[in-house]
Amino acid sequence: MKPASTVDDPVFGTLTYDGHYDGGWCGSFADPRFATWGQEVRSYHVNEQDEQPVPQINAQEVLDQFRSMVPPELKGSELYKSMEATLPQHAQKEASLDREADRLAKAGRFKVIVHNLRDPQHNGALQQAWRQFREGGEALYNQISERIFAIYEAQRPQRLRWWEKIYGDSPDEVLPKISRAAELHRLMWPTEFRVHANRSDSASVTIVIDALWSGWCNIEVKVRDGVVVSIDPQTDAKEAAPDARRIQSPIFGPLEWNSDNWCGTFHCHELRGYSQTLELRRRFRTDPSLRSLPRREMPEWDVITGDFALRVEGSEDAEPSPEQEAAYRDFTRNLEQNAWLALVAILNWYQQIRPNWFEQITDETELAEQEAVMPVITTPEGLLDMIQLQSLTVCEKPDDDRSPAIVLSFCWFDENGLAVRWRAGQIEDAGDWDTVAASGY
Repeated sequence: MKPASTVDDPVFGTLTYDGHYDGGWCGSFADPRFATWGQEVRSYHVNEQDEQPVPQINAQEVLDQFRSMVPPELKGSELYKSMEATLPQHAQKEASLDREADRLAKAGRFKVIVHNLRDPQHNGALQQAWRQFREGGEALYNQISERIFAIYEAQRPQRLRWWEKIYGDSPDEVLPKISRAAELHRLMWPTEFRVHANRSDSASVTIVIDALWSGWCNIEVKVRDGVVVSIDPQTDAKEAAPDARRIQSPIFGPLEWNSDNWCGTFHCHELRGYSQTLELRRRFRTDPSLRSLPRREMPEWDVITGDFALRVEGSEDAEPSPEQEAAYRDFTRNLEQNAWLALVAILNWYQQIRPNWFEQITDETELAEQEAVMPVITTPEGLLDMIQLQSLTVCEKPDDDRSPAIVLSFCWFDENGLAVRWRAGQIEDAGDWDTVAASGY
């Protein structure tokens, strides 16, 4: 049965169903404390968007593209017919969605999205989580503010370092030196509040915050039982299933099964590189219009914190093997040395392939652009301005007597993948990801 489009909930107020884009029931609420946040962010949005009307979607083009992507055998299904009938409307809403937070802000309100509202199993927990959040009052508000401030203070030195490497001008408007949490509020704007069920019978409230100091990466503050439980960057990464298995490994730390790997976190300061450094520097120096923009491209949070994705191959019904634990322990025990060996191997590969990139370039402008992002590099550390660690994978043990390989996956200036394969204290290979990673067994 199709749910009603609008309900009046005793806790959330009037909600409108929007399962296609927001995936939940949408409403709004007022909070005078958060209403004082984001003066700098809101003025940037309003000034930018007032100059540009909401784009009008060409319904026929949207439908043609949709039809071309759907396999013929699915075109007669009820789901296909339903999506075909509503797609242009949803596409137009998506085009205008960025303005919604601005309109609510002008009215002194914020967007709230409630997931699984009609699910009897979660409805009570969702309402309880929202009550706790709203009744948290000044204590919870201050906790949120202070926790974000602590993260800003911890990240600021690294952000200043990259700002200087890329831009070189004053960072004071975006990364000011401040002494109180309240001074940071003008640079952060809560754009929406999401209420969602947890894997247990409880629920959480997640605040999505647009923060100038975090570049184009929003922040998610998760509150459960009236307490801040996490503050993370907003990502498009696939979440684990609600009933995903979790384990606490003495070697890998907390791991969670996610489709085909055990997933965790690998901490490494030595490989904190940012693949867009050289390209952003080139654009900033050659395009004067970029210098007046209040928001700048900044490295992702993992580059700032040194916390990268860890993947341990295996199966959900079996924990990582002793051989995998031993390989990871050996790699991290001499992390500084192994990180250096990885950079040296990439540098050797880069110096071999770089001339090939320039052989067929005859246009002087194109040559200058290519040299700006693929310069002559003579030291391993110089690579950190053009490569960026994505993940560390601990492979399964091969069938022979070799130990498991560890694969470091990187992206670089044009987002092509490259990788380094390490095994038993030595670098086995470095180069194109498809070749190196596929040979990890």
